[in-house]
Amino acid sequence: TQIYKRNAFKMLEVPEPENLYFIACDLSQTTLQEVLPQDPHFRRDDVTLFIAEGLSMYLSEEENAAWLQGVRELSGEGARLI
Repeated sequence: TQIYKRNAFKMLEVPEPENLYFIACDLSQTTLQEVLPQDPHFRRDDVTLFIAEGLSMYLSEEENAAWLQGVRELSGEGARLI
C-alpha cells in the first residue's frame, strides 16, 4: 500500500515530507517491537504519529492486540495513533 501513498504525493505535485518514513512490516508475521528499533529513522524519543490505515480488519484479535501493545511500548512522550 505504500506505493499508493507515495503516488498521492506525486499526483498532488508536492514532495513527501522529510520526516515521513514508510516501514514495511507484515504484522501477522512479526511485531513492531522487532521491526521499529531496527529502522535507523525510528527514535523512541521523537514525537511520532503512528498511522494504522486499513490494517485491523486483516489481523486477528490477538495480532491487533500485539501491534497496539507495540505502539504503547515504543511510544515516547507526545506520540499519537491514528
